[in-house]
Amino acid sequence: MFVQERASGCYHPAAYYIVKILFDLLPLRILPTLLLGSLVYILTGLKKEWVAYGFFIAVIVLFSITTTLICISIATGIRNLALANLISIITLLFFMLFQGAMINFGFFFFLFFFPNSYLLLTFFFFLSFFLFFLKKTEALPPYIHWMTFLSPFRFGLNSLLVNELDGLSIWFDPIEDMEVII
Repeated sequence: MFVQERASGCYHPAAYYIVKILFDLLPLRILPTLLLGSLVYILTGLKKEWVAYGFFIAVIVLFSITTTLICISIATGIRNLALANLISIITLLFFMLFQGAMINFGFFFFLFFFPNSYLLLTFFFFLSFFLFFLKKTEALPPYIHWMTFLSPFRFGLNSLLVNELDGLSIWFDPIEDMEVII
């Protein structure tokens, strides 16, 4: 629709961009994220420091904007709306997979249990399970490990973990009969 309206001279692209920022990004992305982030931060009992709270809000707002811009950039390159939605969802799922939190090791032998006639299906099924069940991102093969650096989920999660756990000291007080191994 934008391309047709711009071609007919309805408005300048800068006007479209400003309206998109003011009436899409601000009320649909930033304000709900601020509200939900504030509620989550207070109700979960995270650090009671204004700097940590500000960093938390900044990270989740930037994450929300980043994922929105990824979906918008995919939509600009694909004319079919259903296909653009499908590719956006698959892209975000792959980013979520490569964040590192859902990676554990296991099912390498999975590929060998399928017949050869379904080799392509087996490959994609094996790849998804193999990547899902790796222990850590460093265990990924070198030709796939670079994908972890593209994931906004990884950077957002790591930033929030550092924000909450930096400077935290935990005292472990075992019961009397328990031997402590350090």
